[in-house]
Amino acid sequence: MKISRRTVLTTGAAAAGAMVMGMPARAQSRTILRYAHVQPESHVTTASAQWLADQLAEVSSADVEMQIFPGGQLGGPDEMLDSLQVGALDFAWISAAGLAQSMPEFNVFSLSYLFDSDEHFLAAMAEGSPLYKRLQEIVGESPYGVELAGILGGVPRNLYNNVRGVEKPSDLDGIKVRVQSSPVEARVWSALGASPQQLAWTEIYTGLQTGVVNGAESSIDAYLSSNFNEVAPYLSLTRHQYMVLPLLMSKRTYEKVGDHAQDLVRLAAESGVRNQIEYQNGSLASLRKAVERGATVSEPNVAPFREAVADIVQGEADRYNANDILQMIAGQR
Repeated sequence: MKISRRTVLTTGAAAAGAMVMGMPARAQSRTILRYAHVQPESHVTTASAQWLADQLAEVSSADVEMQIFPGGQLGGPDEMLDSLQVGALDFAWISAAGLAQSMPEFNVFSLSYLFDSDEHFLAAMAEGSPLYKRLQEIVGESPYGVELAGILGGVPRNLYNNVRGVEKPSDLDGIKVRVQSSPVEARVWSALGASPQQLAWTEIYTGLQTGVVNGAESSIDAYLSSNFNEVAPYLSLTRHQYMVLPLLMSKRTYEKVGDHAQDLVRLAAESGVRNQIEYQNGSLASLRKAVERGATVSEPNVAPFREAVADIVQGEADRYNANDILQMIAGQR
């Protein structure tokens, strides 16, 4: 798929020039924003954060500087949300599963096979869509002092392990699969026959090495950027869940940026759309890299996997009062 929904601007050089123009006297009044996430610096979401930083520097004539903290430097989902609430952090993307403990409606995105394709995801998550507006309400009405600034992600998550290739649900028998913190994750993987184990993202590599877990799941890009191919060479294209990465902004940030607030809101939302498209465009290249690095790739028929979790979907939507979200997703098919 080509980048066609938005014009991609080449602004790195211009932003760098704007940064250089800062005079010492102005540096003292410069507004410093902080953006954090858990993925390593090489991850595509770091590039999205850097694009936002560059754009803010340009439109503010370097009055606004954004510092980026990848790799869980500022903690996991709970710590980042706490920091956003008190204004110690301005932006963070937190996976839907990581956010679900604080905002239960986001548990629905841990269900499998909600989205049929990349295009379906883009349509459902488009800024201004019924689903996007609903998620804005959920985040904005939460007690955490945050707003939904954009949605990153948009690629399917796939399974990888160090035991065997997975072609059908029964191949998961006896495999300990790392799951995210959402309780829905455990129910889904139990239904598929695996033994789910909650583990922090930053502990997955060691967990795979030591046998705490035998497998995990993520985008292929994250599989490679964290070098999981070294300890989990069997990659199965289960495409069981699309990554929903809400970009949250502290409401206190409005006070910091003053006249630049409208630019900040516009650019943050655009950074999410750009990330979705760039993420999707890079999926095939990531798969090729996985093969080059020695991964054994299988592409199972997803129908048995979908059938195995079908009964869970409605029950979990009822549990988390998220039937409206399911309907909004289905309405974009």
